[in-house]
Amino acid sequence: MLSLSPRLQKILKWVGYPLFGLLSFIICIYVTFPYDRVKHVVEDHIAASGTMRASIGEVSSSPLLGLTLHDVKLTIMPKPPRPAFGRAAAAAPQQPARPTVMRFERITVGASLSTLFGRKLDVSFDIEGLGGSISGHYESQRAVGYAFNVKLKDINLKRVPQAQSAVGLPITGRVSGSLKLVAPRARLDNASGAINLACEGCSIGDGKAKLKVPGNALLAMGITLPRVRLGRLNIEVTIDKGKASFENVSSRSADGEIALEGSMQLRTPMAFANMSAYLKFKIAPALKRRDAKFELLTNGLARGKRSDGFYGMRLYGPLRTMRPIPSRFGPRGAGGAAGGAGRGARRGRFGGTRGVGGAGGAGRLPGRRFGR
Repeated sequence: MLSLSPRLQKILKWVGYPLFGLLSFIICIYVTFPYDRVKHVVEDHIAASGTMRASIGEVSSSPLLGLTLHDVKLTIMPKPPRPAFGRAAAAAPQQPARPTVMRFERITVGASLSTLFGRKLDVSFDIEGLGGSISGHYESQRAVGYAFNVKLKDINLKRVPQAQSAVGLPITGRVSGSLKLVAPRARLDNASGAINLACEGCSIGDGKAKLKVPGNALLAMGITLPRVRLGRLNIEVTIDKGKASFENVSSRSADGEIALEGSMQLRTPMAFANMSAYLKFKIAPALKRRDAKFELLTNGLARGKRSDGFYGMRLYGPLRTMRPIPSRFGPRGAGGAAGGAGRGARRGRFGGTRGVGGAGGAGRLPGRRFGR
């Protein structure tokens, strides 16, 4: 029989009893935890935002102080239309926008001990849905700010309604990559981080939706475009002191080429972020022969026709009021405002495989030291 010294017995007594109590407490939580109540609280909290509705199949436990939500459906409510005046008010009323739905098979969220004790919010998450998976980590602390690190794998853009809203046309393809951001004091104008995404088999248009260019007499009412192949779309952006620089945003396919350069100064809210960028694209002759609408499109953008065969558009001003302006030259610092807009960008930023981790270390997330 193993004999223990009185001192060791005393140590085991003071250590064993608390461990046994903690284990009993954890088991009690797992057995008696009100999962149905959590389900209703989450649904009510999301509905209180007024912009979304949630439906959760069931809630279960996961290891290390986590919860798993199964069969989650998020219904995103459309924004109310802006009031119309003048001729727009006299025109026939538009059809109201329909809610859009996003579905997730499983969402697992795990919290750290610091979250339970109220020091800061520190959670990790793992999501299966939208045709792929999303995983990452998020932490925030009052008077300090927030930070997150997200990885995406094979996300189907066809299942993400926000992607179509951002582009203005149906968009398809599968996205993989990462997003990192640190926002001290929750201020985007002083944020740092990086975006490194790639869309494989990307395409826009479906032959039904209309592309509208506000401020253009020919294209303001919209033009229906067929499906246009973009190929592999690369999105590499560095963020340093609130300035998001488009290091490599480009694609090339049999239907044409597209490239975006310049920068955007982040603001809170994002609707006030200030864009200073230049978008250029080239339409392949075969695509023009396939659909005559592209001749109409290029005619409407004649002011932006460049000597290298590309068409250019300036993107300038706050996001909430920004309108693309056809132009051969972009803003200063966004593609060479003085004649070399195409050559420098094509051979430099868009010709190689420039990394995202440059720009003063903006691609590195401080991580768990953020809240210390």
